Amino acid sequence: MATQRTKLSKSTKITAWVLALITLVAVAKQMTSPRSTPESGPNFAEFGRIPVLKSGRIKPLDTLARNQLLAIHGKGVISGTDMAKKPAHATVKSGRMGRGDSWVLDRNAWLAEVLFDGPAAATRDIILVENDNVKALFGEEGSMEKRFSARTILAARDRINQLATTAAQKPKDRITTFDKQITAVAQRVGEFLNISSAIQPPGTAYYEATLQDFTRMMREASAAMQGVDLEGSDTDVANRLNEDQSLQIAKISQLMAMMQEIDSSNTALAMHPLPPLEAGADISQWRKAGAAAIAPERTKTEDAALMAWARIGDGYRAIAKDNGASFNQAVSDYLAWIDSQGFAATDKSQTEFWFNGADPFMISLVIYIIAGLIILAGWLIWREQLTVSAFWIIVIALIVHTIGIALRIYLSGRPPVTNLYSSAVFVGWGGAAVALLLEKGVLRNGIGSFVAACLGVLSLIIARQLSFDGDTMEVKQAVLDSNFWLTTHVIIITLGYSACFLAGFLGLIYGIANMISPNILGKDGNRALYASTYGIVCFALLFSFVGTVLGGIWADQSWGRFWGWDPKENGALIIVLWNALMLHARLGGICRDPGFMAMSILGIAITLWSWFGTNLLGVGLHSYGFREGALEALGWSCVAIVVMAGLTVVTHRKPTKA
Repeated sequence: MATQRTKLSKSTKITAWVLALITLVAVAKQMTSPRSTPESGPNFAEFGRIPVLKSGRIKPLDTLARNQLLAIHGKGVISGTDMAKKPAHATVKSGRMGRGDSWVLDRNAWLAEVLFDGPAAATRDIILVENDNVKALFGEEGSMEKRFSARTILAARDRINQLATTAAQKPKDRITTFDKQITAVAQRVGEFLNISSAIQPPGTAYYEATLQDFTRMMREASAAMQGVDLEGSDTDVANRLNEDQSLQIAKISQLMAMMQEIDSSNTALAMHPLPPLEAGADISQWRKAGAAAIAPERTKTEDAALMAWARIGDGYRAIAKDNGASFNQAVSDYLAWIDSQGFAATDKSQTEFWFNGADPFMISLVIYIIAGLIILAGWLIWREQLTVSAFWIIVIALIVHTIGIALRIYLSGRPPVTNLYSSAVFVGWGGAAVALLLEKGVLRNGIGSFVAACLGVLSLIIARQLSFDGDTMEVKQAVLDSNFWLTTHVIIITLGYSACFLAGFLGLIYGIANMISPNILGKDGNRALYASTYGIVCFALLFSFVGTVLGGIWADQSWGRFWGWDPKENGALIIVLWNALMLHARLGGICRDPGFMAMSILGIAITLWSWFGTNLLGVGLHSYGFREGALEALGWSCVAIVVMAGLTVVTHRKPTKA
């Protein structure tokens, strides 16, 4: 590993080109046809393309299904082994290696069931309940199960809501684990109920006919009431109506109450499935189904979108009769109508649907892992061929990674870093890119490529865990919201994080290699790795310092003070001071190569604290993105990092070979 490459052999070039070409073909196949279309039966993937407004942006139902399932179920898919509980539209997977059959319910199929057959969906064990005391409220104390049906939990809904309200009124320092769990369960049940009544009243069999009857009766009543004196009390008006008019008004009142219930029950979810009445209107004009059903203009013109949704629902309930033909046709017709109208932002919704299916970050994660394993194999056999091939494979992974970031920028209309999820994606991207440059220009021994793969893998795994918190394209900030500062301060400070992690991982390679044998890297390899780390630390200091100063200017413009000793501000300052301390210790002769590399490893812990730890404190203007159990995981990670830094110094031995 100590010897650096000079001129590549012909076999190395051929191997690299072949492996890179295989990787490209696999990536192209996955990204161009990410979803399979069923040969027969309902096409729930196509249903997932339908755009809706949720949380201030247009998104496909596929995204909504994922986010809501994560919020309610805690996982992105519903599965089970009890075939008696298999939903009608679940896919059966044959058991292998002695295991029995299992079933999986697609997220879009689940959402369709909740929207159009709420009573059936309420029997599924999907609502996550982890606390035994909460389970006891609906008679499931001592149960080992973690997920229960809405029907089971609703037996204690009033008590759950009462306890959740009490918990919400407590000060932060008095909130218990039970308070957190009861609040979470109340929110999950509320989300489920909101979805189940977002389009139509639960249990409605023929909603299109119901809407048509409602419209007809409204028109007839309007015509019949033309000659009726409406002055006076309700009793006086009722006395002036004939029997037919009274009966019709009673039916209308009943239907209107039903529609109003849909409108009010969907407030918390804030799902607006219907596009504006005019194609040129902005996204704020998207409408809720309940409000559209009772809108006065429906007595004059038919609401095409509302009726289309009704046909989709009726088609879903007819799947058992026609194998999904009417459902698929209704979905196809509605999507064609949406495309023909040119509503604002619906093109982005279609791109997001493709983005969800292609999943470029998962593709790049897999490629990073494969490339890292190839490098490890290359350090044992066929060193030149495999390490060079891995370099180009990681380049492909980085390109896919870049495509994913670019698509997120396009879809959100925001800079690349807006929340913790996007920061994880970007930190890994920046670190991997610089590591590849080091490999190409300085190291040339596979170390730069391996570090790039490690940074890519770890950052995307962290991002995937953070994605379980919900919509990853929502901007989650305490107070600040400015595209200019998100483009300058946030990107610069995030690149500073990337540099700190890169320097730390180079330090880890240095320490681990010397623990195994001082001659693995050799004198030249140690020197090159040390010089590279020094350069990266300089880069980290520059970007961290500039990013911190820009953050102060942003804070001054937003809050009227440059510095307030907020935990996040303190974390940024600690990174700057630590990098400066490293450089001063090196220049002053306080630490030599092993000490400097150990300090770079400690920089990982310091950066992790500034990045995540300050958010987990639950205080300050930057307290967002909190996750249960994350503080403990962060603590153990920091302990491991400190141990590795200590071992790097204690076990260091001078190499005897160049």
